[in-house]
Amino acid sequence: MKNRIAKAELPWVEKINNDEVEGNYLTPIELELLLKCVKQSCDISRYTLISILAATGMRRGEAGGLRWSDIDFKDNLIYINRTRDFYGERSAKTLNSIRCIDMTEVLRNGVLNES
Repeated sequence: MKNRIAKAELPWVEKINNDEVEGNYLTPIELELLLKCVKQSCDISRYTLISILAATGMRRGEAGGLRWSDIDFKDNLIYINRTRDFYGERSAKTLNSIRCIDMTEVLRNGVLNES
């Protein structure tokens, strides 16, 4: 099965707050605006990727390394086993990076069913 998320690129969002600690996230309003804009103007792969990042807090490289086999729809879990960066796909950097994340009902029923 083709991994459409593997080649999806994230849009650049200009942050109002440039403080490294304080500015390392989107506010709920910024996130809502981003998801609305992406859903209206981008392909389903980009929207799915951004929604997964927003709903789970996983890193971009971890999301890029996901495979359908990493998603357990029965138990609502997403398994993080690998990462993807400009060198390609590889195993997670540390043992702490290998983990499972609870999948929200919104993510399970909404975004992943649209893919």
